[in-house]
Amino acid sequence: MLADTLMEEGYEVRPTSSGERALMAVQAQQPELIILDLRMPGMDGFEVCRRLKEQPEIRDIPVLFLSAASEVEERVKGFSMGAVDFITKPFQRDEMLARVRTHLQLSRLQNRLEAMVGQRTAELNVSNDCLQKELEEKIAAEESLKESEQRFRQMIEMSPYAVALSDAEDNIEYLNGKFVETFGYGPQELTTVKKWWLLAHPDEKYRESIIAQWREKIDMAFKNHREVEPTTVDVTCKDGEVKTIEISASLIGDKALVVFHDVTERKQSEERLKTSLKEKETLLRELYHRTKNNMQVICSLLTLKMIDSDDEKLKDEFREMESRIHSMALVHQKLYSSKNLSIINLGEYISELSGALLSNRKTPPEKVTIDENVDDINIFIDVAVPLGLIINELISNALKHAFPGGKTGRITITGKKYEDEIIELKIADDGIGLTPGIDLRKACGLGMKSVFALAEYQMRAAISYESSCGLSFTLKFKNAMHGERL
Repeated sequence: MLADTLMEEGYEVRPTSSGERALMAVQAQQPELIILDLRMPGMDGFEVCRRLKEQPEIRDIPVLFLSAASEVEERVKGFSMGAVDFITKPFQRDEMLARVRTHLQLSRLQNRLEAMVGQRTAELNVSNDCLQKELEEKIAAEESLKESEQRFRQMIEMSPYAVALSDAEDNIEYLNGKFVETFGYGPQELTTVKKWWLLAHPDEKYRESIIAQWREKIDMAFKNHREVEPTTVDVTCKDGEVKTIEISASLIGDKALVVFHDVTERKQSEERLKTSLKEKETLLRELYHRTKNNMQVICSLLTLKMIDSDDEKLKDEFREMESRIHSMALVHQKLYSSKNLSIINLGEYISELSGALLSNRKTPPEKVTIDENVDDINIFIDVAVPLGLIINELISNALKHAFPGGKTGRITITGKKYEDEIIELKIADDGIGLTPGIDLRKACGLGMKSVFALAEYQMRAAISYESSCGLSFTLKFKNAMHGERL
């Protein structure tokens, strides 16, 4: 009869004939509420309740006992074992439904509050529309639900956050223990919201600004039937200490449940982190700057040696060394002048590097041109340094060998970015190409050896070349995924 009554009210009910079957049913699918008859065949209701409370995953499911009105001692025993209520049999339909509805609401409310507390690390969202509706239903409930209000206040009292409840007249009805602990103000001092504003924000201009901001959020929440958006303010405590507090609220009928989350330590940690990051950025920029300057000094020394030498072969070697060092110095120059200290733009880097190579080799622009078609690609420093050396080597080789006898020609550089951070870079010239039978991987020159070594071992890239109408190199690699460093 009890099950039929509940099902008529729209509840999904799973009746069982014994305590053992009840335990199996709960394990198979956890219910929201359990009603146990004290008198069951085999295992009685007390034993079933004891076993339920021993299991952490189901111990919090509310248990109601069904008992005769004369079983006073058994009621006491049931409460001590964790039961939340008793239904007297023969039961009154309206009373039974009210108790079931009340404890379902209490259980859902408790689960909601626990979930909210678990979600709060950096910010606090006190409640959602479902919780607000349940709280409104609780306040509007009949006299028989006073017990649920008391249980609700007990949960708020145990909350790790400071909580206050105010009415429509801005009277403060309730402050939990955490509120007094956090701010030092007690219920006797804070009887109205106005007194709170005066004590918490003694500076008049700041107080007026906060009040205006808060009232605007309250009005917006009331119009949209949702919780009040969190706001962060500085609060002066009773002992004079100023704390940074994140405040949020839920409107429950004509009342406001306000939660105060002390984020002072978090804010101080953020400020320390910002200071540390700024210092690190300054240090890193100085490091890039000094590295670039040291490389430029080396380039200058090589230039002086090249001027003093009459050996053209030695001059070429000095020139190649200088261009390699310049390619690395250019990476540090780009990083030094960039807002982001860990990435550079590939197209801009190639443009500056190719221009420097043309100028360094004194190649007339009407003789050899370099066309660039590179997507907007940002590469990490882990890739930029070895890639710069490879690009430098390939362009230098093309300028040196592809157009003998002052022939005119063109060098084309294309860069594409694909899914999964795969980048394809192609450097091609329309020069004389390779002599048939030559394998560049077996070349004895240091330049080509370094190209393949840097590509395959340091960048872990796929590199290939072909010689048909000139010579072209294709490089496929993945951008470094170590994250941006500051």
